[in-house]
Amino acid sequence: MPAPRPSRHPELLARGRVLLATLRPVMGPAVMGLVLTGLALMGLVPSAHAYDRQVGLFATAGYTGIVGDTPYPPHAVTAGLGVGFGLDDVWELRVRTDYAAHVPNVHRMSLSADLVYLVDVLSAVPYLGISAGGALSVLDASLGLGELRGDFLAGALGGLDVLLGREWTLGVELRLAWVLTDFDREPMQITGLARLQALFEL
Repeated sequence: MPAPRPSRHPELLARGRVLLATLRPVMGPAVMGLVLTGLALMGLVPSAHAYDRQVGLFATAGYTGIVGDTPYPPHAVTAGLGVGFGLDDVWELRVRTDYAAHVPNVHRMSLSADLVYLVDVLSAVPYLGISAGGALSVLDASLGLGELRGDFLAGALGGLDVLLGREWTLGVELRLAWVLTDFDREPMQITGLARLQALFEL
């Protein structure tokens, strides 16, 4: 990664570092990520180039829940694979495929693209983004909704990656998705994921 850019506020930066060192043991990584993001946006923490000119291959695993009244099983175990392309020092394009098992009678495969805004601060990379894609669901006949259905989805996401070195990151991600073509029966999905990523220079 390129060298960090100097802060525009050296005195505030020094105070901020002392504060972060004090709070780090008692604050969770997600809360620390929000704090670091806010400081970076105010120019109080030097920002390095996150995944600029890098390709990331990542795997995810976690839980998906359907919010609202639905005929589908509301809980699912989910896993996914994807690739991310660093467009510049703050933007990344990700393409991903995910599988969700809504036990016992719905299986869903999805393909989506995420546009993500990154803030690389110290050894953590908080991010926010938007997502769009499609899903193919295999339904059990007992649901009375047909055996296959295709849907379009749109959503938002946020997360935090911790840099384990120049080539690996480990993080958490929260995703919200709206099934645009089945909104009456599936208003919103909430997904929490653990994320492991390997980085490669272009």
